[in-house]
Amino acid sequence: MIQLQSSPEQMLGQAVKQLAYLPTEDLPLVLEFLGYLQKKRTITKPSSQTATELVAEIRRRAQKLDHVPRAELVAQFRQLTEEVRQEAVSIGDIQVQVRSPKP
Repeated sequence: MIQLQSSPEQMLGQAVKQLAYLPTEDLPLVLEFLGYLQKKRTITKPSSQTATELVAEIRRRAQKLDHVPRAELVAQFRQLTEEVRQEAVSIGDIQVQVRSPKP
């Protein structure tokens, strides 16, 4: 049993010992779980920008799009939403519908 009150180094050592005794067929589950944890960490990683920096960055990016016609921006946005929807569907049995805005 892994003791949670141990130092990180001790817990890592205990985890490695536990892994050594797992049946080979359980190792893909362990790797899948580790991948899940890594993905979760990258998704929830907090931004190091302050609110003021974030607003300045948003305005800078918006200025780059000033010359792009609105219809083209809408088309790009719809394409991006479709890509996100397809990725969500491929990850799991997710039913996602994207409604087009009313003209």
